[in-house]
Amino acid sequence: MSRTDRADVAPFKGPLRVRGARRRIESLASLVDDRERRGHDLCDAFKQQYPNAPAKLVRYNDRTLTYFRWRRSSARKWRNQAGGTRRARLNPTLTLTSDAGRQLLARLPASVRHDWLAYERQRLALNLEIATAEYERRRLVEYVEANEQLAETGSGG
Repeated sequence: MSRTDRADVAPFKGPLRVRGARRRIESLASLVDDRERRGHDLCDAFKQQYPNAPAKLVRYNDRTLTYFRWRRSSARKWRNQAGGTRRARLNPTLTLTSDAGRQLLARLPASVRHDWLAYERQRLALNLEIATAEYERRRLVEYVEANEQLAETGSGG
């Protein structure tokens, strides 16, 4: 194989050195932790400002990259207005731009609606930062692990 046939990025040379990738992983993990704290602060601020709201901001613990979402309140007073089956009325997620979200916003006073939309903009920005950083972190972890396996394979062990 000639020098020109090789990939531009060798495992331990070029712009994606493993050492640099490890530093970037740490940096991204720190960024995600910071944004997650800010997201929890956002949820707490919303809950404090609107304790009896028909929906609330919550942190979802699933494997998706959408950490913070809106969820309908499980309080009986709001649950009955949600319509649908009993199970569907309990705690469904919603987006404020969906039909259900728009209906919910339409029932709110204009000043409250304005506040909710400000929370939504912050939620969207945090989710974007978290998702892009977490995705990059996951890919770099795979890259480092693959390079470590290549090194072990190359050394016979």
